[in-house]
Amino acid sequence: MQTLFSKIQDWFGNFTVKERITFCKRLSFMVGSGIPIWQSMNLLYSQAAKGRRKTVVGRLLKDISAGHFLYTAFEKHMPELGEYGINIIKVGELSGTLGQNLDYLSAELKKKYELQKKVLSAMFYPAFIVLATFFMVMVLTVYVFPKVLPIFTSLNMGLPLSTRALMYFSKFLISHGVWVFLLLCAIFSTLFIAYRKSLKLRTLFETVWLNLPVVGKIYKYYLISQICRTLGVLLKTGMRLDEALVICRATSASVVYKNSLSLLHRFVVKGGKVSDYFVSQKRLFGGALADMVGVGEASGTLSDTMLYVSDMYETDLEDLAKNLSSALEPALIVLMGLMVGFVAVSIITPIYSVTQKLKP
Repeated sequence: MQTLFSKIQDWFGNFTVKERITFCKRLSFMVGSGIPIWQSMNLLYSQAAKGRRKTVVGRLLKDISAGHFLYTAFEKHMPELGEYGINIIKVGELSGTLGQNLDYLSAELKKKYELQKKVLSAMFYPAFIVLATFFMVMVLTVYVFPKVLPIFTSLNMGLPLSTRALMYFSKFLISHGVWVFLLLCAIFSTLFIAYRKSLKLRTLFETVWLNLPVVGKIYKYYLISQICRTLGVLLKTGMRLDEALVICRATSASVVYKNSLSLLHRFVVKGGKVSDYFVSQKRLFGGALADMVGVGEASGTLSDTMLYVSDMYETDLEDLAKNLSSALEPALIVLMGLMVGFVAVSIITPIYSVTQKLKP
C-alpha cells in the first residue's frame, strides 16, 4: 500500500511525498548546523541520484547561487511543495529561522502523509471486497452461465424464478453490455467534468458528503485536522493570523471549508476572534474546537492549541477509519456471499432438478 501511494504521488510531481520529507529534513539539518544555503544545496545536489530529481536540485542550486531567495527557487522549480510549504520557507528565510521552519515543514509533511496513508489503508480492504464481488458476479453471469444455458432451454422444463432472472440479465449484458459500459463511462465523465467546472455542484456534493452518517464524519475530521495543523504551524513560524488564514484557505481541499475560511478571514480582519466565529459555525467545526481555541486565544498559545487540536482530531479520525473498516468487513462479506450465492443457486438448482428426474 505504501509503495502504491508513493507511485501515485510520483505521477503528480518531480518528488514523491517521502522524497519531499527527506529533502526538507536534510536541508533543515544542514542549515540548522550553520552551513550556508548554497553549500547545503550543493551537498544535496551531489547526493541526489541521477534523473529528473537531480536536475531539479541543480536548478534550485543555480537560482540560489545567482542570488535568488530560497522560497522563490522552490516556488519555481518545486511547486509540489504547495503554497503552504513555500510560505513556511519564506517566513523562515525572512525571519532568520529557516532551519527551524524547514524542520516544521518536514514534520508536518510526514504527519499529513501518514494520516492519508492510514485512511487509504483502512478503506482499501472494503474497496477490494466490492471490486472482487463485482468481478466474480460478472464472470459467472457473462461467461459461466451462458455455457450451461443451452442445456436448460433444450430440456423445455420450468426454470426457477432466480434462474430466469439471471438468464434475462445475462442475455442483456451479452447483447448490450458494451453500450451499457460506454453509457456509464459517459455519465461518470460528464459528472466528473461538471464537478470540476461547477463550483455550485462541488459545494452541493461536498455538503451532502459531509452530512453522511459515518463517512461524512471521517471527511470532516480530516479537513478540520488539516486546517488546524496548517494554521498552527504557520502561526508557530511567526506569521500573522490574517496571513495564515489566507494560506490555510488556499491549501484546503474542500470548497465548503474554503468559503468558511474566507468568512473567517474577513471576521478576523474586522477584529473578531477565531473562537467566536467557530461558535457561529458549529455545524462545520463543532463546539469542542471553539472552546479549545477560545482557551488558546485567552492564554496566547493559539498556535500550540491548534496543533494539539489537530493531533486530537487525527487520533479520532484513525479510530473512526478503523471502526468503519471493521464494521464494513462483515457486511461486505455477507453481501458478497449473497450475490455469489444467488448466481450459484440460479445455476445449480436447474441442474439438480434434471439429475433428480434422471433414472438409472
